[in-house]
Amino acid sequence: MGCNREEIHTLKEDDGRVFSVAFSPDGRTLASGGFNGVIRLWHVATGKLIFTLPKRGANGYSIAYSPDGNTIISSGLGIQCWDIETGKHKELIDFGENMQGFNGIHNCMINFIAISTDGKFEVDGGEMGGIRLWDYETGEVKLNPSGHKWRVSSCAFSPDGTTFVTASFDGTILLWDVPQ
Repeated sequence: MGCNREEIHTLKEDDGRVFSVAFSPDGRTLASGGFNGVIRLWHVATGKLIFTLPKRGANGYSIAYSPDGNTIISSGLGIQCWDIETGKHKELIDFGENMQGFNGIHNCMINFIAISTDGKFEVDGGEMGGIRLWDYETGEVKLNPSGHKWRVSSCAFSPDGTTFVTASFDGTILLWDVPQ
């Protein structure tokens, strides 16, 4: 078993600062989000730009595809949902100046998002350690735990969707049960 160490493609963002990338569930498309808040979709096989989603604030910090591949969710100073077929904006959860959902902490970025493999839940983590677990269909916050003292840098779901994990710049990795 070897590893091909040859570069396949180089994809360039306008300002050179890429915060996030995500493969579509079928692996044919790559989404990238940059410092400038722009999200681009790329054809993996050719490296060609498919299209650019319209800029809507600072929302390229983290990107996740829905399990069916029809929606991209991006985070920053809010959460944006995009229809992949049309490139049109579907929904905005905009926290703006009021980040009350993050354990009462105000005015911080949502650094990372993840969607459960069954598509039922979305988890996001913020600048000051706040975490939220959402019901993806209803938008209801199911869990808003505290535990991190500083920026949430990553989050992910277990393959069976019963657990999610968050990591922080405070040096902690926390595992959480997904409510049934």
